[in-house]
Amino acid sequence: MISSAPNGTRFLLQDGTCRLENSKEFMIKGNERPFFSARHPSYQIDNRIKKVSTKQIVTNKLRSPINENLRIDVENLTIRGNEGIQMDSKRFNATARNNITLKTTKDGRLTMSARRIFIGNRFKPLPMSTSPALTASIDAYRVCMCIAVRQKLFIVPGNKPCHTSRNYCI
Repeated sequence: MISSAPNGTRFLLQDGTCRLENSKEFMIKGNERPFFSARHPSYQIDNRIKKVSTKQIVTNKLRSPINENLRIDVENLTIRGNEGIQMDSKRFNATARNNITLKTTKDGRLTMSARRIFIGNRFKPLPMSTSPALTASIDAYRVCMCIAVRQKLFIVPGNKPCHTSRNYCI
């Protein structure tokens, strides 16, 4: 720890972390101009750098340049927002080899709002049925879920009960 005065700026190197405390200004200078300044905390990455790798990124905003894609390739990705997470895009693709989990608290909800919603690899649209009973039209589908160790969604015709083969839910 390096300290300038009581209650003054402190520089700490501890457990692999570098931290400045009580500092009004922080700057990393290069030969011609600053690389980084806490007054203007946007860090511009040289256009020759194609990939950035780090153990953890904490930021209030992550976006791609205009008319360019933002691609995140990771083994595990956690996105957390204390007040919520907002994603807005023309197209959003999430692909996983095994699982994509969307989880809420016990009192939470997951809302999907779109003109059409597709589930499955056959891209069958899921029309909304107004019938709460099994008298629903054959043109509609019922969304069902396996209540097993590996929970899965599946669809059946709107006038059929939620039954599938046992092997599907294992």
